[in-house]
Amino acid sequence: MCQKRDDFRLEELRTLYDDMELAILFDWLELPRPEALPDQDLVADGIDLEDCEEGPVRLIRSADGYNDDNALSNAVARLVLSGIQRRLPQWALVGADGSVVLGRQPMPRRKSNIGLLPRFLCMINWADSGPGFSWPESYHATYLPGFDCYVVTASQDSPEMHGYTEEAIGHFRADCAVEEGSHRVIVDWWCWQARECSQHRWAYLFETGEIDDETASAWAAEVWDEDTDEPLGDLNQRST
Repeated sequence: MCQKRDDFRLEELRTLYDDMELAILFDWLELPRPEALPDQDLVADGIDLEDCEEGPVRLIRSADGYNDDNALSNAVARLVLSGIQRRLPQWALVGADGSVVLGRQPMPRRKSNIGLLPRFLCMINWADSGPGFSWPESYHATYLPGFDCYVVTASQDSPEMHGYTEEAIGHFRADCAVEEGSHRVIVDWWCWQARECSQHRWAYLFETGEIDDETASAWAAEVWDEDTDEPLGDLNQRST
């Protein structure tokens, strides 16, 4: 959890984020907005991707039109990952005529007084559904200045799964070790997918960062049976 609202100095936060970004962050962190921030429905006021411009982060509508409820978590993820877009998973197809189709559309860069520094945790591959058709998902933990917490994000190479190519999946206090805090968030994310979508265990790691193969496999064993790759039967007892 992050600190209580009474601990925040709004004028200091405004040197780091604009008011709409602050409204996004307070809402996603489930903290009451300070009275000075905009009182509006951020999701209802979301824009289409083609209308997104360089500057402060705003909510955008989902690519499939059915996952706008993920718009808030996507906006937070774009805010913290803006500086490393080229390092995130990307799927591409080159047609016979030389045309290129990208799964991840380039996003306008966020303008800010500060540069955030995402810490790469690892990248898994959910499955190989055919030659050249993998399902990568990378995880980062990024310190959020002014809120004294880390945001953990999941990034995919196309919006097919969640309507967006990245989501903020949880957060933890800055005084918690990154591996410890990320463990809870990522395992809860996997539990949600296993419980709600009957998701089988991921196939293997594409790349390790601060989380190595042995650690990631141990986390997976908390969610899926190691012999069958099926979700464990007691996942409903986990809170997300």
